[in-house]
Amino acid sequence: MNNNELNEKLIKYLINNKGNYSDTYFYDLGKRLPFLDRIIYDYYMKNNQDYPKSYIIYLNEQLLINKLIENKELTYIVDNLDSILRKKQDSDTESLHEEVLLFLKSNINELTDKDIYKIYYSISKYVSLHSEDEKEILEIEKMLLDVSNKEDTSILNIKSVYKGGFSRVFRINNTIIKVGNKRACEKIADNNRILIPRFKNYIGSKLVEITDYCDTKKISQEDLYLIYEELRNQGVMWFDPFERNIGIINNNLIKEQYKRRNNLNNLGIISNPNKSDTILKDGDYVIIDLDHLVFDYDEEKINKLRNKLDEETEQRLYYFEKRYKKEKELLIKNK
Repeated sequence: MNNNELNEKLIKYLINNKGNYSDTYFYDLGKRLPFLDRIIYDYYMKNNQDYPKSYIIYLNEQLLINKLIENKELTYIVDNLDSILRKKQDSDTESLHEEVLLFLKSNINELTDKDIYKIYYSISKYVSLHSEDEKEILEIEKMLLDVSNKEDTSILNIKSVYKGGFSRVFRINNTIIKVGNKRACEKIADNNRILIPRFKNYIGSKLVEITDYCDTKKISQEDLYLIYEELRNQGVMWFDPFERNIGIINNNLIKEQYKRRNNLNNLGIISNPNKSDTILKDGDYVIIDLDHLVFDYDEEKINKLRNKLDEETEQRLYYFEKRYKKEKELLIKNK
């Protein structure tokens, strides 16, 4: 009999014999179960309803995590962190569970070196999009350690920022890390509005981009259009003109941007003879998502991107492009 069968039979037996054991006995027994089994076990100990396992996990997972933290089950969390940060087969939503990482950080002095190795490996596996390749996970772990050391902090301070169509976005203090299996455009057209990253390349099979965190603020559709117009004047089509892709640059970042322009080829940024010489100033808008930026003559890439647009993006691009062409025609007419 394998462990899963044993755990399932045990859970069913205990449900039918609750009155024969103390609460302490039940709680201590729960500590012996793997995380997913314990979610179900914990649910049945409190409820009489019988639902499919996937739904019980959906209902009770966060409640159990809260209980583990409240009862300071440090060893159990470390031993089951892979499962807590697992790839979920039954749901589109995943969580890095920053509350669990914060708990581990606050109890770091009670952890052994072996514990810390396991924790870092579990986090790195999550960041690697649940890779099964140990070498790849360790390379991602090295990258995370390098970033956290430069930020003078711990990997445990990592936060999940955004899940896009092509990549997951993480933040460690002032560093943003994007990890994906691919991007819509691995190479993009240069222009004066992009935030040039520190690093963009493959780590194992994962395309990783390391860049700077930028503050954000609400941006109007009119301001987005003006950026779109500016790019079009540089011969660049921008297929994702949304607020989520815009940050605010500051003087420190402007200095870094100037230095990084010497490394554009290694960052997948293609030289553009029509790039504007206008230098961004402190507080200007900058494009923080290095994707969906192609030359206006590259019909193959343009058609490929158009075929993947959702309705909202398609409508916005139609409006922006129609307005751009109309204003261009008026400009030529009035000359």
